[in-house]
Amino acid sequence: MINTHFKEVGQLFISTHNFQLFNLVKEWFINKNNSTKKDNEKLESENKTEKPNPCEFFMVENFIKSDVRKAKIITLDKTLRNYKSEYHFLFAKLKEFSEKQDTQYEDFYTIGNMARRFFDIFVDFKIPTTGDQKSKMEVLIKNINNLDEKISTVAAGKVYKLVNEFSHNSDPTSTIEHKDKRESKDAIKILLNIVKESDPKHFEILEKNLVS
Repeated sequence: MINTHFKEVGQLFISTHNFQLFNLVKEWFINKNNSTKKDNEKLESENKTEKPNPCEFFMVENFIKSDVRKAKIITLDKTLRNYKSEYHFLFAKLKEFSEKQDTQYEDFYTIGNMARRFFDIFVDFKIPTTGDQKSKMEVLIKNINNLDEKISTVAAGKVYKLVNEFSHNSDPTSTIEHKDKRESKDAIKILLNIVKESDPKHFEILEKNLVS
């Protein structure tokens, strides 16, 4: 409907939180840009003025400044631009976070939600049975440790705390005081290791598909 009714307008803004709609719009816009690119190749050969790209992509980024949550519009993350999967995007962000040397306190505010969403997708695909996420994590750990004891109960507890407590803000005091979330980095590394040990081939493919 949007494509049909608004394709000839001079300017159009589309904002969404829905990943399926985002991918549809992205495909539409990229096709328009590719069409312009082909036109420009012809114009260039004729020494004529090239047309600018008709479509651009942006995202809202949240950050903390002077203990105040703020937001700004930035260029769309290249992973979101290049992949149709939210799962790839989340993996890229968690991998980047785990390897980041100069982690700032503000980096910890969104990582819990990203970790939760990533873990939900992975574990629900890996263990498509009834049961809560904690029990599914226990199954993953048990399967890994049956081969070789690599993930301790303490380590698994760090991950569950991250994907459950930090992502859901179950503690009402979290809205009025800072928590020491620095252990989040260790938890993300453990989470990625759980995925790697659970399915090495899957993890290898995820790494290979990271956008450089």
